[in-house]
Amino acid sequence: MDKDGLTCRTCLTLNPVGAPACVRCNNPLPVPDAPLVQPATGAAGAAPPWQALPSPPPPSVAPQPPPQGWPPQSGPVPAPPPGGRSRRRVLLVGNLVVLLILVAGGLALWVTRPHYLDTGAVATTIGGQLDATVHCPAKERRRAGTTFSCSVIYPGDRHGTVRVTVRNDNGDYRWSASGATR
Repeated sequence: MDKDGLTCRTCLTLNPVGAPACVRCNNPLPVPDAPLVQPATGAAGAAPPWQALPSPPPPSVAPQPPPQGWPPQSGPVPAPPPGGRSRRRVLLVGNLVVLLILVAGGLALWVTRPHYLDTGAVATTIGGQLDATVHCPAKERRRAGTTFSCSVIYPGDRHGTVRVTVRNDNGDYRWSASGATR
């Protein structure tokens, strides 16, 4: 018996002196080998119940064989099985393949994306040459042969139209103005 308290045989917890059951697993604590203490005469006239409890029987658990390689042996440490290394290699190669597919897909999207003409710059250039306000459609493809019309407002509230033709895929264009109307 420990001087400070009793050790539970089930969970090996050291319990405070006089505790009737283990504070961790609530199993009854073993009775010390010392004779029972006679109760003091008082109103109850009986011994506290934990002093008369019998020791619990040892747990009926079949002994388990020690784990393989126990106790540790001295000497060289055996190498881990090769399966772990090949699994890491497969994961690495798989991740690299996924990364390459994503990069190739991104590049394909970038190269094949539609290219649009900066129609705001076209309107500003034509408007500067005509001394008028020009409004062109927002999205026109920058492809050879594409044509579109822009509206022109001349000073004095006269309206007209400008026909723009894209000459090549670089965005070079040619324009011609039709007569001003009222």
